[in-house]
Amino acid sequence: MELLIADIRREVGDVPVLLAGVPPLDYFPALPQPLSFVLGARSAALERASLELVKRLKGVVFVPFLIERANCDELFCADGFHPSELGYSEWARQLAGAMSSELK
Repeated sequence: MELLIADIRREVGDVPVLLAGVPPLDYFPALPQPLSFVLGARSAALERASLELVKRLKGVVFVPFLIERANCDELFCADGFHPSELGYSEWARQLAGAMSSELK
């Protein structure tokens, strides 16, 4: 991830970078146990690694994908894996809010 950010900045300059968090994969309705548990643990580990990365890099902001387990079913399409229109809208809202804060 660090190399990717460095490569992007080499191409476009020293721009702010939003590092989008991975949705909590254990929330995905289509993923059965134990796969749900394993992928949830992996997404949590990636989030922790992303948080450590942004501590070292100037101008990089981590934006976690925040959803509540109790109200997340409407954020998924019928397949239980891909985001619904509402899911994409919520993700975009969170990213736009972070970018707006970063540019102030």
